[in-house]
Amino acid sequence: MILTVSANDASATADSAMSGLAELQYKYSDDNEWKSVPWAGGANSAQVKIDRNGENGITFRVLDKAGNVSAENTVTVKIDKTE
Repeated sequence: MILTVSANDASATADSAMSGLAELQYKYSDDNEWKSVPWAGGANSAQVKIDRNGENGITFRVLDKAGNVSAENTVTVKIDKTE
């Protein structure tokens, strides 16, 4: 499964349009370590591959190039690999 986060869903600050988005950070609810995905220049979204079986809470945030951090958002993803 691919989780797609758009700039509209997780803008870092009002200033992010001027400085540009730098990276998407995410972590599973049972993990304290943030993982980073670079935000491609000019892209309107970033994608993260979610491949853990079962129900997973995923918290994400966005950093802009000025160092601002967005509010954290959490989604629940259920993956069934039993087939």
